[in-house]
Parts: sequence; structure tokens; C-alpha cells
Amino acid sequence: MANNSHFTILLAYFALLYIGVYGDLRTTTFFGGKTYKWTHNTKLPSGMEVSWIDSDPEFITFAMKGPEKGYISIGFSPSGGMAGADMFVGWVDSNGMGHLLDMHGTHNGMPILDKIQDLELLGAKEDDTGTLIIFKRKWDTCDDEDFPIGDDTMRLIWATGPTDPSHTPKGYSPLYHGNDVLKRGVKSTFMKVLSRHKKFPDDEDVYPAHVYHADLTVTNVTVPKAETYYHCKILKFPKLTSKHHIIAHRPLIAPPSIPHIHHINVYKCHIPEILRIKAGDIFEKYLDHPGGDCYTEESPREWTEYCFEFRIVIGVGSEGDILPAHIGDVIGDTDGPTYYRIEVHYENPQGKQLIDNSGIRVFYTSVLREYEMGVLFAGHRRTPFLTIPPHQKEYTTYGFCGAECTSRGFPKDGIKIISVLLHAHLTGRKIILRHIRNGKELPPIAQDNHVDFNYQHYRMLKKEVIVLPGDELITACTYDTEKNSTFVYGGLSTRREMCESFIVFYPKTTLIDCRSQPEYYTYFGAIGVQNATGKMLNDLHLPFNSRKLPIAMQDNALADDSMVIENGRTNELDHDIFREIVITHPKELEGFDVHDYMMNLNWYDTEFVKSVEERRKSGYHYMHCSAPGGKKILTSRDAYPFPVYEPYEAPPKLCLSSGSTVAKPSNSLVLEMLMCATVTIWLANIR
Repeated sequence: MANNSHFTILLAYFALLYIGVYGDLRTTTFFGGKTYKWTHNTKLPSGMEVSWIDSDPEFITFAMKGPEKGYISIGFSPSGGMAGADMFVGWVDSNGMGHLLDMHGTHNGMPILDKIQDLELLGAKEDDTGTLIIFKRKWDTCDDEDFPIGDDTMRLIWATGPTDPSHTPKGYSPLYHGNDVLKRGVKSTFMKVLSRHKKFPDDEDVYPAHVYHADLTVTNVTVPKAETYYHCKILKFPKLTSKHHIIAHRPLIAPPSIPHIHHINVYKCHIPEILRIKAGDIFEKYLDHPGGDCYTEESPREWTEYCFEFRIVIGVGSEGDILPAHIGDVIGDTDGPTYYRIEVHYENPQGKQLIDNSGIRVFYTSVLREYEMGVLFAGHRRTPFLTIPPHQKEYTTYGFCGAECTSRGFPKDGIKIISVLLHAHLTGRKIILRHIRNGKELPPIAQDNHVDFNYQHYRMLKKEVIVLPGDELITACTYDTEKNSTFVYGGLSTRREMCESFIVFYPKTTLIDCRSQPEYYTYFGAIGVQNATGKMLNDLHLPFNSRKLPIAMQDNALADDSMVIENGRTNELDHDIFREIVITHPKELEGFDVHDYMMNLNWYDTEFVKSVEERRKSGYHYMHCSAPGGKKILTSRDAYPFPVYEPYEAPPKLCLSSGSTVAKPSNSLVLEMLMCATVTIWLANIR
């Protein structure tokens, strides 16, 4: 009996091991007696392929391969165009000699050769399959003509030409690649962030043992003509007789639908125990319901009231995710079936005919992982009180998850964060997830200084980050509204804004939602309004005081998000709630509606704008922290001051010189380097 038991355990162990390592996507190149094990690989149109290794902290090693026998080029650009781009051009000449140029762009035209060549050619070959160039450079060369490669979303630009660059008195110059979209392009990607290195189970030749999948999809949705349309449907997970773990998910989107889908969210349905109602009694009858507009009467109230525990998101450009081998998302842990609400956000302003059946394929296993994961929804609440003024090159908003929420919602040993998705819409440019402990800011958990709305992925952290009870999390989002003539408000549509962090962590906790927004007097006081009134404010119970609400409502969350405000409206872009709010104090502003008053303020005045930004940041915030099923995690008060903390300062960057990593340093520069290195070591020690 004991031997059989040990044999069963051994089988389970190998099954778990197999689930953790199936289908390695990483490729290997053998060249010049050396083996290159690429950590990342991306395929581009016309057979172009780029691979790189991110494991060296100082250098990044590239391979670029093209199908032609001319030049091949890749580079990085702040916006996806030639202006400001850093480019690497390589080819093999008629004598079999490899060449590599370090260049940069100033406009949409011929790139310019860098004064200092910061690239090291490692190998080059040309044969009947095309051209291969292998090289390396420093992540940050400290050269003003080079683009630092980091954790941000990087715009990888590429181009190919059928012939080698021509030789001129000024050196080699690549010929124009032309307008053929198969000869040049741009692709956003993560260069320094861990990517998915494994195949999905359904891509394997043999389906992995003990792994199954379920497709959660909408059914024959006729997508209406609309800037923004949220379609929801209730789904039931296949019946399970024991606990399983979800281990991966990938999108199921037909090509015609890809341009029209902004995101797909999956929310788990949960009925509060106090109601003593089985989930099947509510949701079973909706399984044949075709679905409808999520935030109107087309979708029954129970769908959003009980199904808002966020579980999975597929953003624009996402390929899906695979969890690490020690973590799973629990499913089948109750006696009854599990129900989900799927939400698909469509964009179809031109009214193209589209019938859609998109969704998400979920992979799950009967071999349980060591830990169960959770997802924390952090940032600024989805509300018009996230207000971004016009004419701003950089305007930052803040949403925080306060110490009292984490103290009540996290276990004593804290949580370990494994990945983060940073989310904003069209005007978002930078997002940072900050981490505060005992009044001191720790290194950022995640940040992106080059946000691309069309590339929204979870970024797997290279090292798990521990967040303890009492720690505070701040999601700071910076927007660019320089070309906008009016305000951008928070809301559901693409042309409204969000500021959010979706945080994947373990072990699972009670806290799943931890967001904030400026408190009533903080919000209006920042623009000189002392009081205001209007039916909308009354309906939302603002200024909010949970102790003045009816007893039955005191445990409810603040009800001023866009799902409530825009309920029943087909187009939130045509609705401005601030036209419905009238100023009552100070007396000289009495009778003005808030929208007109705000539009008449001078948003070109930099000092005034910064004062508004600062007051809304550092004033009081309403906290929203809740557990599964919408149960509010009770705190001692409704509004909290923004945390005061000592800002984090990264160790100074060590550069060999201001313009080169290869030039010999002068005596004074040697002294500067030694001082810089000493400061870096000192900072590391005191941390």
C-alpha cells in the first residue's frame, strides 16, 4: 500500500513538473562556435525575425534575420516614427564581410550615422535563406544619440532592403526601403520584462496530462455602431467534482473582430453568504440569455451586482498568459457550479457589419499548485471625478490603496506580487505603481514611461515583490492632453480615461479591490469651488458620509463610478455630469454650472494647473476597498489624506562618459566614476 502511495505521489509530481515546463518557446542559434539561447523572439511581416537575450544586466544581445540578401535594420523609437529613433543597420557584402552601423533618425528620411558606434558585431552570414546579423550593445550606452532600452513599452521599428547600403564619401548609407508595408513597420513589445516562454497546451503536439480547457465566449453578438459598446453575458464553467487550478488563458478572437475589440474581461460571480441563496438559483436561468449592453437594462442588475470579482483580462494586443508553476487560480472549490460574467468592449464608430463570438480559452488542471492566486484591482476609481484638463503636456493623477485597507485585507506575512498590468486609455503616457512602507517609498513595483494603448500586457516581474499589511500602493498616471480643447474625464469609453493597476499575487486574500478618488471638498476646492449642488450629487450621496446613509446602505461602496452614473445611457461621451452641478459657494460664483466654470479657467497657466494637480493629489481621498461579492472592508472613516512619504531615489547611473561607453576616461572622470560608484554602494547598504 505504501509503495503504491509513493508511486502515485511520484506520478503527481512529474505531472506537475510537466505542466510547469511544457513547450519551451525559446529558440537557440549555433553560430561561430557559440550557442545563443534567446530569451525573447518576435516574428515580423515578410519573414523578418528579431531575437534577444535579456539575462545580462549590462548588455543586450540581438539577432536580426531577414529573408533578403540586402540590409536589415531594427531600432527603437519614442513614438514609432523615424524622428528620435535609434537604429542598427546590418548587412553582408559580396566578400562575405559583415557590417553593422549605429545610426539615428531626426525626421522621416535618411538616418544619420552616430558619432560614436556603440554596437559590437558578433557574427554575420548570408545564404539562400537570407541574412543573419548577431550583435550586442549596452542597455543604456549613456550616448545622447542612442535610445535607452529598459522596462518600458518599446516601439521596435524595422526595415529591410533588397540591396546592400551604398558607399558615399560620408560612409555607407542604406537605400530607402519604400512604402511597402512588408518592408518596414513598428511593433510595441517588452524588451527587459519577462515574456511568455512556454507554448499554450493546445499548441503542443500532445496535449499535456491532467490539463483541460474551457472556452468562455459571447455568442453571435451583432456589434452596433458605437464609439463604445460593452457586451455582457453569463457563462457557466464545466462541472467539476473537485478543486482544480486555472493555469493559463489565451484570447479567442477572429481576425475581422481584432480591430474592434478593446478588451475582454472575465468576472467571477459570488453570492454573499448572508443572503443564503445558491448561485444556480440566480444565474442558471440566464445561460440562454443572449447577453446585452453591460450597463443598461439589457443586462439584469444581478450580473453586475454579484459578478464583479475581476479574474482575467485580455487587453489590446495581448497574447494571453501562463502562470508560474507554483501558482494556480482556484476553480471547482464549491459544491455548486461556478458562473462568470464575460464583458467584451467593442469599438465600431464606423458601423461596420460585425457578428462576433470572441472570448477567452481557459486552461485548468486537476494537479493542484502550491499556492492560490488573487487579483487586486488598484488605482483611481472609474469616475468622471478623474478629470484631466486640456492643453497639458504632462498632467498626473493619483489613486491609492491605503494602509488601513491592506492591514485589514492582507495576511500577516503579506502578499507576493508576480505580475502587473498597467492600464490607461488614449491620452495615457506614463504609469507607475509605487510602494510605500512606514513613510518611505520603496523601488517601484512596475512602471512604464512609454505607454502604448495598443499594447496592453501583464508584465511578469523578474523578482516577486512582497507587500505587507500596512503598506500603501499608489498608481500614478501621467496624461498628454496638449491637443485637446476640452476636458478628458474618467469613464468606460476609450475616449474617456482610466488609471489602473491589475496586480496578480499570492496567496489569495480577502482584498480584491483597492481604489480611491479625490474627496468632495478636495476635488472642488482645488478649483476654488467651496460648495455645489445638483440632483446628480444628491443621487450619489455626495459629499459622502456612510454614517448618514440608511443602515441597509452603510456597508455599500461609494456609488459614483461610471457604471452607475452612465446606467441607461447609450453614449457617455455625450453626457457631461458637470453641466448638472451648480455652484452655490463662494457667492460670486453662485449659479454657474461647474462645466462652464471649469472651461473658463486658464488651463494654460502652468502654476495654476500644478496647484490643482497637487491639491487633488495631496488632499483627502475616498477609499474603496472590498472583498469578493462586493462586501465592503470596513475602515474607520470614508476619506483619508494622501500619504506623506519620503520619495524613492534610484542609485545614480554610472556612465563611462557622457557620450561613449568605450572612450578612455580622463583623470577627473575616473575620480567622478569612483565617487559615483561609492555613492551607489552606500545607497545599496543603507537600503
